[in-house]
Amino acid sequence: MGTARRDRTGRRALALGAVLALCLATVLSPATTLAAMGSSAEPVAAPTSRVRDAGLIRPAAADDNIPGVPIPVSPVAGSLDDMADLDDVYEIYLDVGDRLQVYLWGDPGAVMDVTLFAPGATSVLSDYNDRTLMVGDYYTSVYPDPLGYTAVPFSEGGWGAGSYYLDVWVSSGSGTYDLFWEVIPANNQLYDVEVAGQDRVLTSVAVSQEAFPYGADTVIVSTGYNGPDALGAAPLARAV
Repeated sequence: MGTARRDRTGRRALALGAVLALCLATVLSPATTLAAMGSSAEPVAAPTSRVRDAGLIRPAAADDNIPGVPIPVSPVAGSLDDMADLDDVYEIYLDVGDRLQVYLWGDPGAVMDVTLFAPGATSVLSDYNDRTLMVGDYYTSVYPDPLGYTAVPFSEGGWGAGSYYLDVWVSSGSGTYDLFWEVIPANNQLYDVEVAGQDRVLTSVAVSQEAFPYGADTVIVSTGYNGPDALGAAPLARAV
């Protein structure tokens, strides 16, 4: 696991020759372009759009850059390619105090990561390298990629309520991904509460009373002196 970040402007080196040729075809007439490329070359049409800093030409998609597309229901399935489709950008609204929790699972053959941008961001490339509007980033080659962020009011140095932009991007390879996400409202968040008793039995009683102050219809009982029994009972208790 790690948090090292990198400059995203260096991925064009391998495609520089192709980009220069396409730029030449864009600014010169077809005849001049043919003369420059050789008499056996076919005319090259000027590209209508280009994937940001990728080197290959294709029509730009709505999710290639901010503002992206509204985030679908979790889990979100997608695919990325480091030579053709570098980014999938999702727009998500957060109110003050809301917490966004994200987990990204990608193909083992590709290095995919998640970055969160604040309201006001306009470009996943320039705002990533500037970092002013980048409020969350997790860069690692090990899945899952976790990212959590709580919207903080302006008065406390945050970006307040608004549309935030979640960028799922690939730095190496290609493949599919699954993005799991959840927004926990400000009035429904979990907080750490210390619950303890004099021994393991009384601690268990205290935890039960904290979790079910008005009692419960079903109770799962296991021994407190055999760890595997308690571990095995925990999923059952959660299920009922």
